[in-house]
Amino acid sequence: MTRETWTGLHLGERTPEGTPVTVTIEREYLRLHHPEGLDTRWGYADVRLTQGLQAGETVRIELPGTGEALLIEDRAFLDSVRRLAPGAALSRSARQPSAARAEDGTAPYARSAHPSRAPYWIAGTIAAVLASYFWVLPAIGGLLALRVPVAWEVDLGNAVADELAPADAVCDDPAVVSAVEGIVSRLAASLPASPYEFRVSVVDDTLVNAFAAPGGRILVMRGLLENSATPEELAGVLAHEMQHVQLRHGTRALARALPLQAAISVLGGSAGGAAAMAGTMGALRYARRDESEADREGMGLLLAAGIDTAGMITFFETLEAEVGSTSPALTYFSTHPATEDRRAALSELASEASAPSTPIALDADWSTIAVSCRASR
Repeated sequence: MTRETWTGLHLGERTPEGTPVTVTIEREYLRLHHPEGLDTRWGYADVRLTQGLQAGETVRIELPGTGEALLIEDRAFLDSVRRLAPGAALSRSARQPSAARAEDGTAPYARSAHPSRAPYWIAGTIAAVLASYFWVLPAIGGLLALRVPVAWEVDLGNAVADELAPADAVCDDPAVVSAVEGIVSRLAASLPASPYEFRVSVVDDTLVNAFAAPGGRILVMRGLLENSATPEELAGVLAHEMQHVQLRHGTRALARALPLQAAISVLGGSAGGAAAMAGTMGALRYARRDESEADREGMGLLLAAGIDTAGMITFFETLEAEVGSTSPALTYFSTHPATEDRRAALSELASEASAPSTPIALDADWSTIAVSCRASR
């Protein structure tokens, strides 16, 4: 089915962590609708497709010369562009902005033959930003996160979740709500004393994904339900997301980003764009570390709740079979560890610890519940 509207993540010099946007495919351009209500247009001839042609890759579209990029998880987006904008030619090259002319209409002045010291200053600044991400910011982020009030996290998480999952996109089928909330309640009861109240919503979206916002809000995409063969598989993903909240990963990431935002605002221009790229790479590194930690702690939560850990492993085996093997290069530039790496690590953890398990009780057959959202809309 060809979709006109998609959900994406906009990266910019001042927003290296990314801002959720709604992307609409028009015949002549992509329309990006930002949370603050601003719309921007990206002409097809002016953008460059730098990632998304290989299986398992996130689509990445860049706007050369601006430091901006657009990420879209589903590669089916490219098929929709081809169908809805037949004249579009997304490629790995793009038209560069023409050089500005002087006020009298003459060509711009030629550059001096003497080498500028600016590249050295820029390189030193980028090195400082990278050093901060690799050695200083993790410690600072952890300390700051511990001082953030839970009430502030809850308010932030609610704002983010409400933006990503408006009321008209949330599935309210009673069977689905009961099943998902029941799994979350069983997991939450096995957590040590927690300051968070976990609230989960199922979003009518085909993405096979889930998202944990600071403060306890969890969003489960319909695609994840439909691709979970058993409730235990879904429980594995939910345990992982709940541990993101418990470990305050979102709050830590935000704390790490604050110094970078200040650096970018001071640098500006091309230096700011380069620093943003460096900072983004650093942030991805820590995101993968957080994902691995949430995997380990999520496995422990399943064991504590008496839920079969095989479901968590089976889910990643299913993903691996659908996505295929991820090359080391692609793994490095991904916010998540490679699927096969995660499965292998989880299998090792499961072999080292075992506990009796009890099947998740449901009011209806799981195969019916998993597709109830789609059937009710």
